[in-house]
Amino acid sequence: MKFLLFILINIFAAFFQGIVGFGQALIASPLSLTILSKGTVLTALVLAGLVLNATLAKKSKGPLDTQIFMPLLIGSVVGMPFGVILLKLLPLRVLTIEVGALSILFALSILFVKIKVQHIRKIAPIVGLVCGVLQTSTGMPGPIALLLFSGSNLSKDATRKILFSFFFWSGIISVPLFLVSRVLTTEGIILGLCCVPFVMLGGHYGHKVADLVPRRWYRIIGLVTVCATGVFAIYTGIGR
Repeated sequence: MKFLLFILINIFAAFFQGIVGFGQALIASPLSLTILSKGTVLTALVLAGLVLNATLAKKSKGPLDTQIFMPLLIGSVVGMPFGVILLKLLPLRVLTIEVGALSILFALSILFVKIKVQHIRKIAPIVGLVCGVLQTSTGMPGPIALLLFSGSNLSKDATRKILFSFFFWSGIISVPLFLVSRVLTTEGIILGLCCVPFVMLGGHYGHKVADLVPRRWYRIIGLVTVCATGVFAIYTGIGR
C-alpha cells in the first residue's frame, strides 16, 4: 500500500513539475514523509528526480542561459555540505516547518507585492547557496529557486530550462554527499528506480500541458502551489 501511494504521489508531483518547472520534491516530500522514513524519501526522490529533470531539460525549448545557471549551481555546491550537517543535527520536522513557513512568506510577498529582480545574475549564487542547503537537508530546493525567477523578466521556457538543468545537476552532486553521510537506504533506491517510468510519464504529460498555460497563469499556479505545500509541510512537521 505504501508503495502504491508513493507512486501516485510522484506521478502527480512529476506532472506538476512538467508544467511549472518544479514540484517533484516540493510536493512529493511532505506527502511521502507521512508514510516513509526521511532517508527512504530523500533517496527515492533524488534518484527519480535525476531521470525526470534530465528528460524535461532535454524537452525544454531554447538554449540554457549559463550566465544564470552556473552561478546558481556553484552556489548550490557551496551550500550542500551545510544542508547535510542540518540533516544530521536537526529533527526533520523542524526543517520541514521552517521550509514551509519561508515558502509561504516569500510566495505571499510575491503574489501581493510587486517585486522585480533586476540583477538576477548577481543574486543567483546566493539563491543557489540556499537551494543547496535545502537540497541536502529536506530535498525541497524548489520554492526558493522559483521565487528568484518569478520576479524576473525571463520567459517561461527559459525559466523552465534553467530549473530542470539546475535540479538535475544539483541532484547529481548531492548523491556523493548522501553516500558519505549514510542517508541513502536500500528501500529508497528500490523505490526510486521503480518510480522512474511513472515520473517520466507524469513529466511528459505535464510538459505537454505547459505549452497551453499562459505566462501569467504559470506564475500564479506556481506561487499558489508553493503556499499550499508550505501549509501542508508545516502541518506535517507539527504532527510528527
